[in-house]
Amino acid sequence: RRRHTRFRNVTGVQTCALPIFYEYDYVNNIVTSKIDFSFPDGNLPICQLTAAPNGKFYGMSTAGGNDDMGTIFEYDYTSNTYTKKFDFNFDDGYYPQGSLLLANNGLLYGMTTMGGLNDEGVLFEYNYQTNTYAVKADLSSATGNFPAGTLMQASNGLIYGMTNSGGANGLGTLFEYNINTSNLTLKVDFDGATTGCNPGYGALTEVTMPLMTSAVNGPLCPGGILTVGYTTGTTFNAGNIFTAQLSNASGSFASPVAIGSVSATASGSISCNIPLNTPAGNGYRIRVVGSNPALTGSDKRQHHCFRNCTFSYHSECNLQRHQFR
Repeated sequence: RRRHTRFRNVTGVQTCALPIFYEYDYVNNIVTSKIDFSFPDGNLPICQLTAAPNGKFYGMSTAGGNDDMGTIFEYDYTSNTYTKKFDFNFDDGYYPQGSLLLANNGLLYGMTTMGGLNDEGVLFEYNYQTNTYAVKADLSSATGNFPAGTLMQASNGLIYGMTNSGGANGLGTLFEYNINTSNLTLKVDFDGATTGCNPGYGALTEVTMPLMTSAVNGPLCPGGILTVGYTTGTTFNAGNIFTAQLSNASGSFASPVAIGSVSATASGSISCNIPLNTPAGNGYRIRVVGSNPALTGSDKRQHHCFRNCTFSYHSECNLQRHQFR
């Protein structure tokens, strides 16, 4: 409900010299000006506000402050109080162009576009309870530099972000940061052709699949038995059937083959049998689908190899073992 903005020359006639905090009451459609920004306390914010557990909002300005390099600020909407908390500078980074991330350790993380050891931006940590700022990683042309976006924390607890330039191709990177070890790891070099280039404002978004198929170890044999795990990210109704499906040798699920099923509503596994007439190949995929609601799970884009095999059976015709030729 409460956010801040930067007014630009929209009509070509009237321009606001400094941005303001405003409050929007969407029920009554009322906009109320709350705080006028100033150069000493921070100017030109282009971020979203981040709500902290103490009931206050935190954000960054791109300019203003002691060195006109931006600030971290706190806003208490209950008392309508704006407080400058930190002045960016050459050593600690300056010109932030994204928002602060509240991580699961209770600390705030962000990036600056410039400054730091290489003057190419930093990744920093801010403790709003103790008002302590610390540079955690100095960005460079090797890791990617000059970031203009916002960090995100994935469900694995790691933080991910992007840089506008740098990396192997000079077109920006995607990196991973571990808040426990303070290690920053380059994950992707954008190439301009297949992965795009120069990511700017914004952040990565983690999408939770409603149904995910676990990886399956191989190679596998026709007639073989395997267990396929799956994880649910949504609610399945009573009477739901999870079915494991096998693609053709090219990885297509145009005519999937059901290899096992289980009646369940939560995460689990399915005991499956590979049909004896399955041709040899190395492009097979396995996925799990649900029936209520009807949802198709991810297949991990994992290719499986099926080989010609010989089998030994009990007299009851149950598969005991197999050997690869």
